[in-house]
Amino acid sequence: MGATVDIEHSFAVDIDERGPYRAYSSPGAKRRYQYAVLVTMAVGINFLYSEYSGLQHIRSEYESSLPAQAERAVGDRWYAGAETDPHRYRIRAPDGAEQAAEGELRYIYRYFLWAEDVEAE
Repeated sequence: MGATVDIEHSFAVDIDERGPYRAYSSPGAKRRYQYAVLVTMAVGINFLYSEYSGLQHIRSEYESSLPAQAERAVGDRWYAGAETDPHRYRIRAPDGAEQAAEGELRYIYRYFLWAEDVEAE
């Protein structure tokens, strides 16, 4: 935020010392400021479009993903009062295609089982 204020102040000069009246130091400075705002908007819109496209891709590929397979296998368990499941679970996943690492399996099944003690092998 401070960098934004510093950049804006580099394009303008104070008109008088009494208030917030500012003017551009030259027509060239005004043009550079307008181009900078335009480029910043274009980059921001590009980031938003990229995020939206990524989310759409994730949504379209979800059914074949590891979390979807885990959800089909164990369901999505939520207990009253948001208490965790006290049972211990050991997950054994034959992973011939090497789709997931042990830590990822543990994380996914901890989420869907809502249990703290989940081991994966």
